[in-house]
Amino acid sequence: MIKHFLPKQWNENVIVWHLPYFQSASVGFTKSQVVATILRTFFCAWYAPQKHWLANNILGIAFCIQGIEMLSLGSFKIGAIILLLFPTSNPERPFSMIGLGVF
Repeated sequence: MIKHFLPKQWNENVIVWHLPYFQSASVGFTKSQVVATILRTFFCAWYAPQKHWLANNILGIAFCIQGIEMLSLGSFKIGAIILLLFPTSNPERPFSMIGLGVF
């Protein structure tokens, strides 16, 4: 998501780092991934000792966006079926998209 806001060269040029003593093991990353990792580390380091509500919300939004990107629904019908298969315990909100049943 951050790659849209950074220069195009930061996303195209892959930096490859070979592990010493293991020629077959290598790690490839871009500059935009390094920037994103620094930001993620900052929020996790902020949240871990303080349990601040804003850091909690930012991390929650990040996990939700990642989950939505991984979820590939073929149609609206499939989304509606998933919504109906996972009811919650709250009578005011009878259905939950992910089925946690908490809210």
